[in-house]
Amino acid sequence: MKKKQTTNFNDTAEEARSALQDLLGDDEDAIELEMEEMVYPMLERETESDWDSFQLDMTGFAQVGSADYWEKQKFEGDFLKKRIVFLLGPPPDGLRIEWKGYPHDFGTYHSICVRLDWENDSHVKYFNKMEDIDGEPLEEEMAEIWEQEKSGKLEEDNKVFNLLKPESDVEPDQH
Repeated sequence: MKKKQTTNFNDTAEEARSALQDLLGDDEDAIELEMEEMVYPMLERETESDWDSFQLDMTGFAQVGSADYWEKQKFEGDFLKKRIVFLLGPPPDGLRIEWKGYPHDFGTYHSICVRLDWENDSHVKYFNKMEDIDGEPLEEEMAEIWEQEKSGKLEEDNKVFNLLKPESDVEPDQH
């Protein structure tokens, strides 16, 4: 039987809020945004002891502290999750690829996070393939598509792959 880890939600949330107040001062909107983005999802999740989450730093497209960070980080997360599946195929059942926020001195930074079971060979193989993906070409492609999208001139190849809309992915050969 798997062991469940639980957290005293209210005590930990108050500790996190207090730490954010020390960091952000009286900016309640920023504090609440950090709580919703980072703290509440972490606290609400129950984890099983034979499952692990690992963060993969694949690119540096969205930079914490930049004026367009929140817009770029969302774009980056959508792009990377979609692109990983395009490159490697769908993940095995139970393995989750997520875009998660983590605390940083200058705010919240985001990264691809993989939740997997180390006892499952297909999880381990997929995770190893993810680690082998070269982030540099992905970042170049992401920057190019970002600029095309912002200028209103998204090239046809990028429209075909629907890179900005992972839920409607259709490859050109599958029409």
